[in-house]
Amino acid sequence: MRSIGFSTGALARDDFHRALRMLADKDVNAVELSALRQHELTPLVEQLGQLQLARFQYISVHAPSAIERSFEPIALELLSQVAARNWPIIVHPDAMSTPEEWARLGDCLCIENMDKRKPAGQTAKSLAEIFQVLPKASLCFDIGHARQVDPTMSEAWAILQRFRNKIKQLHVSEVNTQSKHDSISLESILAFQKVSHLLPADAPIILESRVKEPAINGEIQSALAALTRFQTFNERTIKTVYEVEGVYGLAQPASAPNHFAILYVGQSPNLRERLNDHLNNPPAPGITHFFAESIDNEEGRDLRERQLIAELKPVGIPYFPSKVGTFIAGRATNSCNHGLDDRRREADGEIPRKRGDTLVGTLRREYGEDLAEGLRSDARLGTVLRETDSNSPSKYLKRRR
Repeated sequence: MRSIGFSTGALARDDFHRALRMLADKDVNAVELSALRQHELTPLVEQLGQLQLARFQYISVHAPSAIERSFEPIALELLSQVAARNWPIIVHPDAMSTPEEWARLGDCLCIENMDKRKPAGQTAKSLAEIFQVLPKASLCFDIGHARQVDPTMSEAWAILQRFRNKIKQLHVSEVNTQSKHDSISLESILAFQKVSHLLPADAPIILESRVKEPAINGEIQSALAALTRFQTFNERTIKTVYEVEGVYGLAQPASAPNHFAILYVGQSPNLRERLNDHLNNPPAPGITHFFAESIDNEEGRDLRERQLIAELKPVGIPYFPSKVGTFIAGRATNSCNHGLDDRRREADGEIPRKRGDTLVGTLRREYGEDLAEGLRSDARLGTVLRETDSNSPSKYLKRRR
C-alpha cells in the first residue's frame, strides 16, 4: 500500500496530540508532524520519543514556515535531532536565513516548492538555484502550490521534468487565492491528473487539506483520485499525457470496486504516441483504463517494466484481428510470445534488444519476407536503419505499417 496520511497541522493547529488521535482509527500509514509556527518546534521535538508512532510507515516533520534569524541556530539544533531519526524535514526556502548552514541536515533536508506569497521556490528555475547551494537536499513537491502558481500546470510539469528524481514526499490539497489549504475540489483533481503520470509512484502522500475528522477518509479518496494510477483510456485523457519517455499499463475493471485487472505492461520513448497507437492502430480490445509513469532513461525503463510485470502480473488480452487465435500475455510464457506492441518478449517478460549486426534473413523469419525489400538476406540490421534513416528498429517497423 502506498504511504498516505495527513499533516497534523492541517487537522489541529498547534495540537499534534489531538491530530494523532484524529488519525488513530483512519486508514492512513503516514504522518507529517507539523511545527509550522516557531514556538511549536521545541515542544514537538522534546516529545518525539513519547508519541505513539509505530503504526506509521512514513514519518516526516515540517519545520516552521518562518524562522527568526536569532532562532535559526536553535532550530537547526532541534532539527538535527529529527535528522538523527532519518526522518525527512520539510522546509520552506525563505525560512532559511543562511541556507548553507542547513546543509548539516544532509539528505533529510526536503525543500518545498512555494505558493504565490513567497519570494523563492515557486519555479523550476528558482528551485535549481536552491539545490545548487544544497545539492543533497530533496524535494517536497506541493502540487497545490504548483497549481496556484500556474493553473495550466506547465510550471508543475517543468519542476517535475527537472527534479522528479529528487522528490521524497508529496503535499496534496487545494490552495486558494489567499494561499490557504482547502479540501480538494473536482477542478483540482482534473488539474492534478494532468501531471500525475510524472509523479514517482512510491512517493508518500501527505494531505494538507483543512478538514474536520469525519471528512478525513473522503479527502484521502479525493487525493487518490487526483493522483490515481489509472485514467480512462480515451483520446481526451491520452492528450493530457506528455510526450515523454516512460512505462505504462493497460487495464480493465475487476470485479471489486476501484480495482483493475492489468492486461499489459510496456514501455515507450513517447508515452502519448504509444498510447494513441494502442487506441487507434488498430484499437486494442478490452482496454478501459491506463496508467503511465515518466522515466527518462532506457535502463530505468527496463528495470521499472520488469518490476511492474512482477508486481501486477498482467493477464493478457486477445490480439489484433490479423492474428486471430493468439493470446498476448504481459509476461510471456515462452520466448516466442509477443507483447501488445508487437515486440517479442522472453520468458521473464524482458524485451530482447536487436543488435545492429543481426541478419536481415533472421529478421524476415520473425517479421515477414517483405522486410527490407531489395536487400540480400545476409545484409545487416544496421544497414537497414541507415538506409531508411531510422534511429531504432521500432521506428523502422512503425514506418512499414
